[in-house]
Amino acid sequence: MIDILNTITDYVLVVDENGCIMFANTSLLNKLKYTLDELRDLNSILVDKDFNFIIEQLNENKSVHNIDLYFYNSAKDKVLFNGNIKKSTFENKDAFVIICNCNSTDKEEMRNEFFGNISHEFKTPLNLILGTIQLIEKNVAKGNINSVNGTDLNRHTKCIKQNSYRLLRLANNIIDMTRIETGYYQLQLGNHNIINIIEEITLSVSSYMETKGINLVFDTDCEELTVACDPDKIERIVLNLLSNSIKYTDNGGEINVLINTFPSKVRVSIRDNGSGISQEKLPHIFERYVQDDRKYRVKSEGSGIGLSLVKSLVNMHDGDIYVNSELGKGSEFIFEIPIRVIQENSIEKFDMDNEHLRIEKCNVEFSDVYSM
Repeated sequence: MIDILNTITDYVLVVDENGCIMFANTSLLNKLKYTLDELRDLNSILVDKDFNFIIEQLNENKSVHNIDLYFYNSAKDKVLFNGNIKKSTFENKDAFVIICNCNSTDKEEMRNEFFGNISHEFKTPLNLILGTIQLIEKNVAKGNINSVNGTDLNRHTKCIKQNSYRLLRLANNIIDMTRIETGYYQLQLGNHNIINIIEEITLSVSSYMETKGINLVFDTDCEELTVACDPDKIERIVLNLLSNSIKYTDNGGEINVLINTFPSKVRVSIRDNGSGISQEKLPHIFERYVQDDRKYRVKSEGSGIGLSLVKSLVNMHDGDIYVNSELGKGSEFIFEIPIRVIQENSIEKFDMDNEHLRIEKCNVEFSDVYSM
């Protein structure tokens, strides 16, 4: 029975008639940050007046439903629970079994922790695979590894690399969304030329678009504008939106990246003439795990996390993002960042010369768009 109680997500506590603890399941121990031995050394983790109230209620009924209880956690703070209490026996002794529901907030925390942990576990073997593939590619190029029976080693290694990038992209998105929701994700703000950042990362993907026959147009009404931003996150926002546009724009299509400045904000527009999004889906497009009508295109399936992450990154810059679209005519994603600077010794110069790092970012972000 103990094994079963330890597998459920609801919180289970068993106490004797004096309120002394006999058992607590794993979910409750994790919530209160105790070990079972530590709990058993305590007289009770119930607030005294609550336990006395329970005794009074149970003297009249064999069970009490939907009751609020306060437990003390390991930091001696009161934690509110809601649940049911029933007279029963535990290990052949009279006992009170308290079962408290795992509420939606707790379940969300548990789910986030689970996805965050499993995503980290994914990244270690993925990085090992990618490192091994790079080593194989170098040896193939040097002629140290030869194909057998005409096997195309390059094609197979590229397939492995592309799908590793796809998993790495998913893992990164899940980890970042989990960190954002739990408050552990911080921007590295500095004063940067945002025009240069967006222009460089946009032009760096032009070769990807050429392979698909898509025309890229970049235009700005300002050549230099210094704002407080995190350049790595701005790059990620732009790459994600470009990737999204490329997925749904056919050969011969066009993608426009336009920057307009205003007295208090800078506006970035990424517009395509692809398949578009239905009006019914538009209000939900930035919600997590939501995909638009274009998901029927198998080559463009995704996790539904990307646009939600983009919105979070824009909001962390105190900005806003919205979309205009018409099914069959294309979409336009627009995000706005406030124009402001922070106090620092000097304007930071973002290193745009790390070509290898930029290519790696593009490979990861566009892994579900192209065969490399």
